[in-house]
Amino acid sequence: MRDFEIFWQSWPQSHRKTDKKTSLKRFIAAFKENKDLSFETIMKGLEWWKKSNSWQDKQYIPAPEVWLNKCRWLAAENAPDSKPSESLRTTYTAQQSHLPVAVEKTHSDTQLAALFKVEAM
Repeated sequence: MRDFEIFWQSWPQSHRKTDKKTSLKRFIAAFKENKDLSFETIMKGLEWWKKSNSWQDKQYIPAPEVWLNKCRWLAAENAPDSKPSESLRTTYTAQQSHLPVAVEKTHSDTQLAALFKVEAM
């Protein structure tokens, strides 16, 4: 479980980083459910999210078990570059009170682009 300990220590401090036991269960399940998943992929995804503007405000950092459960590392795998683009996320944040649908702040730019039917930048 050395990999999990590295993952846990790398997770940013937030009020949602509390349930280590459940996070470990989700960490193990992520690998069982995604046969091609590697520890490097998980860590790359985590580092990608840690650089995002949305995670600079600690209130938007999800619980590790939620991030694992929702396969959030995929946003980094599908990203065209190493850092998340903030163009769509910034637009979304500025307009969020006017949205007709509920959108999680952790959606990737590609997901936001698809939702709003615009081209990702």
